[in-house]
Amino acid sequence: MFQNDGRVRVFVRRRQHGRFHQNCLAPTVKFGGGGIMMWGAMLYRGTGVLKKVSGILDAKGYIKILEGAVVPSAHLLGYGEVFWYQDDGAPCHRAKIVKAWKEEHGFRCLQWPAQSPDLNPIETL
Repeated sequence: MFQNDGRVRVFVRRRQHGRFHQNCLAPTVKFGGGGIMMWGAMLYRGTGVLKKVSGILDAKGYIKILEGAVVPSAHLLGYGEVFWYQDDGAPCHRAKIVKAWKEEHGFRCLQWPAQSPDLNPIETL
């Protein structure tokens, strides 16, 4: 219904004063209204801190999320310093400074298999 090339091919015969009658209108979806990016975590014991991401996320911004959301989420749910972490293969997650930060702070990370969108349960959360 909403997947078309933008041209409306519906012709309606209507009475003189029926211009905006529900039966004479074709539904449309407007795009480009903007969006919002959020960072979230889910753990065995519950959900973690939800963080709004402003602008484009780069490596330095991702480190701020690790400091301000991942570590507090682990503490909040009773994991302390011992937990496994998994992120996907986004470029900012794989930057050298991010890897160095994770090593410095003792993050134990699960490997993300290439081309595996099926393993990302956070999308449905």
